[in-house]
Amino acid sequence: MSSDEEPRTFHKQEAPSLAGTSDTKEKTKRTKKPLSKKKLEQHKVDHENRGIVYMSSIPPFMKANKIRTLLTQHGAEILRIYLAPEDALAAKRRKEKGGKRGKKFVEGWIEFADKKVAKRTARALNGQHIGGKHFSKHHYDLWTLKYLKGFIWDHLTEEMAYQNAVRQHKLDA
Repeated sequence: MSSDEEPRTFHKQEAPSLAGTSDTKEKTKRTKKPLSKKKLEQHKVDHENRGIVYMSSIPPFMKANKIRTLLTQHGAEILRIYLAPEDALAAKRRKEKGGKRGKKFVEGWIEFADKKVAKRTARALNGQHIGGKHFSKHHYDLWTLKYLKGFIWDHLTEEMAYQNAVRQHKLDA
C-alpha cells in the first residue's frame, strides 16, 4: 500500500472471507432436520396451551412495545402482538383537521404463552385503569381485554390474508 492511498474499511457485505480464497462464494443451503417425536409432541402441547386476548380499543398512539411492557408487569409471558392500524382515510382526515401525526391503532390481539395466564389477565385488567404516573399519557385510559376461547393465531392470519385478497380483487376489477 502506498502512502497516498487511504486505508480501506470493510462493511459487513464486502469483508474478505477468511475461510476460502476463491472469489466465487457458493451459499450452502442448510437442510432442517425433522423434529423428533418427543419434540414434536412438546411443540403441539405448547401450541395448544397458548391463549389469545382481544383488545377492542387501544389508547391513542399506544404502541405494541408499551402494551408488552405493561402486561409483563402483571406476570404474563407474551409471544406475539398484532395491532390493526387505523384506516388510511380516517388517519388522513384526522391529520388534516390538526390531529397528531403519529400512527394510531384501532384494535389488537395478544398471544400469551399460557392459556390460564391469558384468562386471568383478561379477567383482572378488563375495565381497570392502565395506570402509570399521574402525568403519563395513558393514566386515565382503561384496559378493554377479552379472552377468546378456542381462537388460535392462525385464524387471525388467515382472516387478514382473506381480507387482503378481497381488497386486491376489488382493485383489479
